[in-house]
Amino acid sequence: MNELSPAYAPWGRRAGAVLVDSAVLLPIVLLIRLASHGHTVALVTLGLALVNFAYAGLFQSRTGDHNGQTLGQQWLRVRVTRDSGRPLGFAFGALRQALVLAPVFTFSPGHTLLRVASGLVAIAWYADWLWPLWDAENRALHDRVVGTHVLMVPAQRPASTDDATPES
Repeated sequence: MNELSPAYAPWGRRAGAVLVDSAVLLPIVLLIRLASHGHTVALVTLGLALVNFAYAGLFQSRTGDHNGQTLGQQWLRVRVTRDSGRPLGFAFGALRQALVLAPVFTFSPGHTLLRVASGLVAIAWYADWLWPLWDAENRALHDRVVGTHVLMVPAQRPASTDDATPES
């Protein structure tokens, strides 16, 4: 990779960002679970999905230096960028997150045929999750579908006083 090539985020950074974001959302998830006493699994799952999509959409649509970053991505210095160069908006961030999590929310403990379908969806989710390990650009399948890359964010260098030229 030369100096002009983007630094693709390695799988460990991507996975770490997911774990941080999961920890951020955990209190909200627990509140939804506690408040859902007596409600159907489908309703609870829908609530969890909407919270997750809103979280990704809101944080990734921020303007400026943090566009394309959830809190976990910001902490681990990675950013989602669109192949078109356009900034991520709320709808785009939420859509991308929906593709990431769709298999998780389609699990069905019901009929045998539904369990088989859920198993196939789970295989697709694992393939998507692990795909960056062997992809030349560290892209997951959902990145290819929506046209995104996850890139490293360079560390901010503090302003040096040595660079300043003395006034005469």
